[in-house]
Amino acid sequence: MRLNKNIKKIKNYKIRKKTSSIYLDSMENNNFDNEKFKNYLFKKIIKKNISFNKYYFLNDIKKAENKLLNFLNLEKSKIIIGNGLDEIIFLLCLISKKNIASIYPTFSLYEKYSLLLGKKFYKINLDIKKKIQIKYKRISNIVNKRKIDLFFLCYPNNPTGSILNIKKMLNIFKNNKKCLFAIDETYYNFYEKSFIKYVRKIKNILILRTFSKIGFASLRIGYVVCNNKIYKIINKVKLPYNINIISLISIPYIIKFFNKNFINIKKQKKKLELFFKKNNFFYYKSYCNFILLKVKKKLFKKILNNGIIVKKITEIEYKTKKKYIYIRVSIGNKNENKKLIEIFKNEKN
Repeated sequence: MRLNKNIKKIKNYKIRKKTSSIYLDSMENNNFDNEKFKNYLFKKIIKKNISFNKYYFLNDIKKAENKLLNFLNLEKSKIIIGNGLDEIIFLLCLISKKNIASIYPTFSLYEKYSLLLGKKFYKINLDIKKKIQIKYKRISNIVNKRKIDLFFLCYPNNPTGSILNIKKMLNIFKNNKKCLFAIDETYYNFYEKSFIKYVRKIKNILILRTFSKIGFASLRIGYVVCNNKIYKIINKVKLPYNINIISLISIPYIIKFFNKNFINIKKQKKKLELFFKKNNFFYYKSYCNFILLKVKKKLFKKILNNGIIVKKITEIEYKTKKKYIYIRVSIGNKNENKKLIEIFKNEKN
């Protein structure tokens, strides 16, 4: 078998093994009421008399799409539901002509899928000092110089938790109409400022979102809000029956209990930030459900040895002194955060 030569350029996306009891590495909602949701699903399956041996119908998808559009107050826009946001990202890279870009560091799949599909990928480094900043001229410069076809913007950004200036970005969109800007609002729920209202006015932007970070990670439900032209193109290349029936029937539940699913996360995040500030642990202001910290390597090891898994951010490790590293800590539930604080208490940074 002759393999795609681009496979050599990409790294494996590693799925974690179950080695611990507390996982604060993947921005999941550990405050989520799993039992309540499971009860809903069981009742829904029985009530709807779902046939697992049959494919669902087009009107089942349309019904779910319309529910989402009504929920978002975007009845006149177009929406496509994906098998996680990863599928939507892959499809956007697939339909893109040649050159793709993003800020860096950011979500790794933008680059991975671009390279896998034989595209050229360009990065604009964030300035990571006491504050995390982007020089907006760099975006315009690279879009023009490299003739960028697709630009991914994670807003707020993972792993830094930083945001973009909406006014400055709107000017960039308007002045670079040949480039499609995909604004990944995975963490919108924790910041609540969005570009979504501009989708119908500005033809070269679209919005990506997911329900993974508010409690539904294993359902793999992502979606893209876009104009009619992009909608038709994505539908051409999208796989049929791309999401499963369980995910499909879960959407009404997600919408109904949407706002309740992340209130506790915000409360717990404030407590952690207050502790880090009071005890002089350096962290960046985050608009997401995680905090990016600079810590000593020995503290990172201590956290792991105490059964808490956090994410080491190697993409910006070179910015620190040798004894320091960056870690991304997801906001856990009350007991998990309490245990994390206990580990930090006896350490000096």
